[in-house]
Amino acid sequence: GTAFADHRCFPCSEGFSSVGSAHCVSCGANHYLPAAAEEEHDYSSCLECPSGTWSPPGTTSALGCRPRPACTERDVGLKMSQCMPGEQRTVTARWRQPRVCDPEHPDSVQLPAERTSACEPCQPGMSRKAVGTPPTLECVPDSINCPAGKRAIRERITSHWFSWPRDTRSVVQTMAGSRCSSDQDLDSYSWLSVSCSLLEVLGWRIEPLHGLFAEVGSFNQHRTDLTPAGTDLDAMLHFGVDIGEGGGHAKIVMQVRPPDFLGSHLVLQVDGQTAVLHQEEVEPPSSARADFKLFGDFIVVQFWLAAGRHQVTLVWQHLGADAAGGDAGARVWVTSFENEVAAGARRCEDCE
Repeated sequence: GTAFADHRCFPCSEGFSSVGSAHCVSCGANHYLPAAAEEEHDYSSCLECPSGTWSPPGTTSALGCRPRPACTERDVGLKMSQCMPGEQRTVTARWRQPRVCDPEHPDSVQLPAERTSACEPCQPGMSRKAVGTPPTLECVPDSINCPAGKRAIRERITSHWFSWPRDTRSVVQTMAGSRCSSDQDLDSYSWLSVSCSLLEVLGWRIEPLHGLFAEVGSFNQHRTDLTPAGTDLDAMLHFGVDIGEGGGHAKIVMQVRPPDFLGSHLVLQVDGQTAVLHQEEVEPPSSARADFKLFGDFIVVQFWLAAGRHQVTLVWQHLGADAAGGDAGARVWVTSFENEVAAGARRCEDCE
């Protein structure tokens, strides 16, 4: 076998390490390191923040304990159950994590009671069928019979965002390499690391109530007081796609504010490589180059994917001070991947 060791030293954030540490450590959330303990790097002496206040991991002073504000509707997240017979699902309200508001504050909203609602619609090219025991209603690919001389065109389309689509995930990665993903349990990871506490604040988000788009940045005012000053990080939206023989076109309909952030703050990557964006058609098609067209702050990006498994990524780069806000952001409204192996078929084309 082969063993690897890293003999380089990397700096920890202030309050996150003592000299000679094997890894970065700190006081946990809602605790702080008093001045005397900080001088001795005694992380066993962390003190709890006073009642009614909170702090992010790594806080090194009682002054870092911040008052908990009243909880508002933006602090409420919704968790949906699987779709059950009768096309109903259970909607459970929970506090968004990490929770910094005070549910006991006299001005706080109350968590809504559990309720049932209609199941979210299937994506285009998909229909609900009963699956498993006990049965749940799941979206499965449609099929189509084409006449002689024509072939069915499979196309994986996402046109609503009530939940994360198949093989799609949101990831936040700091420049130091720590990362958190929407694959993890939102209720269990919330304070494991600074990057995890930022996932719902600075990562790509969806709203199960309206399901219109996936969003990153500050189109709407989201809580930004969790953001460490000067944080550099990437908010990544990954699409895993498996393209069939012959390849296929890909299209992403986005809204970018301001539009000139496309290519700077918002980057398209295919299999880890940044695609070159052109405002004109490129021949022959290539996954390394993409066409885009502007319609105000809406942008349509099109590119080619060869046969095989690919990871298509939209990267929103939070750079330094602008990580915490500003009227800048991106929304993904529609994605389309032609000739995706597991997609449904809705139309026929002439055979070549």
